[in-house]
Order: sequence, then C-alpha cells, then structure tokens
Amino acid sequence: MRIAVKADNGDEAAIGANVISGELALVTLESGTASYSPKTEPESVTLTADKARELAKALLSVADAVEFVRTHDFALP
Repeated sequence: MRIAVKADNGDEAAIGANVISGELALVTLESGTASYSPKTEPESVTLTADKARELAKALLSVADAVEFVRTHDFALP
C-alpha cells in the first residue's frame, strides 16, 4: 500500500506499509521538497505500526488545532 499527498508548491509526503508478519508491519514515511533536484532521494523514516499510529494521532492533533484557529479567526504570530 502506498499513499501520496502533494502540496500546491510541489512538496510531497508518501506513506507506504509492508506487512512483515502477523505481529509486525513497517510503515515508511517519505517526504520530498520540490526544491530538491530530481536526483536527490527523499528523506524517509521507517516506523512500526504502533509508532505510525502515534504519528497519525499527532498529525491529527495538529490539523485539529490549525482548524480550530482558522475557524475562530485567531491571529497567528
């Protein structure tokens, strides 16, 4: 499985998952920037399923906070 998200400026984040066994799955998070040369490899981090779940919760928390600030018209620094 591989899911990629591309930003308007060309930055990209991709998540891939490989099931190793019934107890272990490795999730790879890659990020790349449009300003990199095409020959530059994107940075990647490999996580266990539990750590990937923690990362997902953290990302959702940040998205919720940004949405809260946006909908309540708070000024950002």
